Amino acid sequence: MWIIDRFEGELAVLENEDGACENVSRETLPPGCRAGSVLLKMDGVFVPDAALEQERREKLGRMQDDLFS
Repeated sequence: MWIIDRFEGELAVLENEDGACENVSRETLPPGCRAGSVLLKMDGVFVPDAALEQERREKLGRMQDDLFS
């Protein structure tokens, strides 16, 4: 699983679950990707995983709620 951390010009900085980062060309990503998008790498191609992304966003939302409660 890879998460788009940020964009730097024509590059996307991706981070995996272990915290390792990889820079890839924006052109190699599916259309509509943004910072926070969750991607899986299948046969060398990045594909979005909307279910994992939603799960991650909900978890982060709960963590924020706990932090500010």
